[in-house]
Amino acid sequence: MISREQPNWRVDVKWASGVLLALTLIFLIPLLTLSQLSSQRRAVPIFEEIFADALAQTGEDAPAVTSRVRVQFDYQPGEPLEVLPGSGVTIPAGQLDEVGPWEAVQLLASDWAGRTVNAGAAAVARALSGSTLEARYAVAMEGPGARLVADALLTSMLPAGLDNGSRVANWPLQAQQNPGQEVQPIVGLFVTVDPGRLQGLSSRDIGVLVVEELAGVLLDSGLDAAAELVGNVNLLNALNEGATLARARLETLFESLLLAQEAAIGERLALARTAIEASEAGGEAPASGLLTQAEVAGLDEEEAQELVASRLAQRAWQEGRTGVVDSLSGDASYLLAAAGPAIDLLARPAAREYVTASWGLGIVALALAVILVIASNGWGRLANLGLVLAVTAGALAWLLVRFGQEIAALPVFATFGTEVPDLMGLTWEGWRGLLLLPDTAFEHLLRNLLLFTAAGLLLLLLSVLLRLVGAARPRRRRRLL
Repeated sequence: MISREQPNWRVDVKWASGVLLALTLIFLIPLLTLSQLSSQRRAVPIFEEIFADALAQTGEDAPAVTSRVRVQFDYQPGEPLEVLPGSGVTIPAGQLDEVGPWEAVQLLASDWAGRTVNAGAAAVARALSGSTLEARYAVAMEGPGARLVADALLTSMLPAGLDNGSRVANWPLQAQQNPGQEVQPIVGLFVTVDPGRLQGLSSRDIGVLVVEELAGVLLDSGLDAAAELVGNVNLLNALNEGATLARARLETLFESLLLAQEAAIGERLALARTAIEASEAGGEAPASGLLTQAEVAGLDEEEAQELVASRLAQRAWQEGRTGVVDSLSGDASYLLAAAGPAIDLLARPAAREYVTASWGLGIVALALAVILVIASNGWGRLANLGLVLAVTAGALAWLLVRFGQEIAALPVFATFGTEVPDLMGLTWEGWRGLLLLPDTAFEHLLRNLLLFTAAGLLLLLLSVLLRLVGAARPRRRRRLL
């Protein structure tokens, strides 16, 4: 400490208050920073950044982000309940008590299978457009769905004369008479193909090719469009039998596809029953969900991720980890692994602790600063206080810039905060969290440290200026009477 000749007790008080002030600053600065960062204005953007990164890293094969969050439930008691938002399949209000989640899955799968065969996959996709189910249906039909339909038609139609050549037309003569045009290779099926595709095929292979083309027409335009291309009663009966088999196989496929939605359907059924009970009791059922169906309609995956990250950030600040878990329709571990520590540090419940601790430590720091100034002498009053501020904050800033990530990676940081008194544990976890949070938090901490350092240097400079002014000022001589 900078001092003149003083009594020993004042020197001891000066040094003790200076050391205690430095220690108090080590506690105060991270808690003050956390109290600032845990405000809604600063915490929500930090959460949003973490959630956006976590949602974007789930992979291209992951389900749509809107299918992983709870959609706002807007059921009106007495009205039919849509099994899933955008599915177009409803359960009459009077049957809600009779239908369970699995029965609802079967109902939805049966509807999709029937509409796919009767109206075509394109019609079903258009009906699901804008819903979270659109991508699931598209994946099913682009993969095994189309193959299942073709195999079902082959099973029923090949035995009707398409596997033994009895219905193969003289397509080479057609190609010779109408060069450059498609030919009709099967008698009774008005399906035409390029003759080049028939070269080298056996009679059975030709039958398979034509039936697969017919299956494509069914998937594009529906069963009626496919039936218009059949000019034989036996083949028409075989087509209808194949369509029935295709419905059954598609229904099984869709049941497997929708199995992951069984929990969400069960929740909708429970909420609907709760709404009915509340309505009958004269009350109002509380709404739930992170987004409304109208908000997610028409959004591409990137836009949906931005919206979900924004809403999750708001919910996380208000309710902590519980808000995140309650906002998702499935496993939340991948999000909590990324954002959980930040939520614990910056959510609104933690903010109150930081404010209380910051005020308490601030009062202690102010009292110690006053004691230090009083115990000091002359120009050292400002210099000693400035020295404590500049050295403590400046040293901390240098350590963070130079060794910040290495310090945060120390094993002691992972367990220390849970085994120490409240204030020390809060401070320790505060330092650790500020080092591990996104750069925005670290930059805010560094800015606070530099402000304390600048304040200390300013006091030192002011002390030096006052010293110079005092030295340069001429002294008056006392007159002797």
